[in-house]
Amino acid sequence: MNLLSNPKFSIITIVKNDSEGLRRTANSVLSQTYDDFEYIVINGDSDEEILNEITFLEQKAICVSEPDLGISDAFNKGLKIASGQWINFLNAGDTFVTNGILKEVSNTILEHSHCKIVSGYAKFGRNTIPKRAFKNHEPLHVKAMLSHQASFITRDIFDEIGSFDLTFKIRMDYDLWLRILKSHSFCLIDKIWVKYDLNGLSSLGSNIKKFFEEEKKANQKNGVNNYRVINAILDFRCFKARVKYSVFRFFI
Repeated sequence: MNLLSNPKFSIITIVKNDSEGLRRTANSVLSQTYDDFEYIVINGDSDEEILNEITFLEQKAICVSEPDLGISDAFNKGLKIASGQWINFLNAGDTFVTNGILKEVSNTILEHSHCKIVSGYAKFGRNTIPKRAFKNHEPLHVKAMLSHQASFITRDIFDEIGSFDLTFKIRMDYDLWLRILKSHSFCLIDKIWVKYDLNGLSSLGSNIKKFFEEEKKANQKNGVNNYRVINAILDFRCFKARVKYSVFRFFI
């Protein structure tokens, strides 16, 4: 597989009952100036409004509409269809910050030919994912905070590592990064590539406890060094986050 000559991208969007978010994401993808990409939309048995949007997109994208077992399952369906050399997951509501991002990523791949993972930053409000620049020598659980929305991963990594774990309902991306980054390096580019939608499942306050529980589960499953200590810290962060959310709800 030639990863350098005119790389073909597979952009995968999963959606359920979010026609407005899908419209924003699809417009962001389909307006890219780089031509060699396919757009795959996995619709999880949504309402009629979404189906109308899907009908419009079918002329420009590969669309699948059927029930699924959650986010991990939807991601995996997209992976099975994808024929590109480089895979990106851009969920409904997330958008590329300009229409030249795929061209920029293509140039980045040429400049960093040793990398099979190229990643930028995803911006939400005044913050970014990841929060800071980090290197390949840093601890595994730190590196796994890359933004999957702003990352492009070669297809052969998925062939080697496998797909998303269906037992994870929120932190399947963190689990995948732990598995990938045990044996693969990345190139983190100091540029914002994606605007991240805060309305996603993992951003909902009601899922705070599940978010941290799944992160702890991933640490233990993947043998993260000192995972017991790290998980104890996560328990404390979970407590703080739940208190903050409770106070916020009290005042609204």
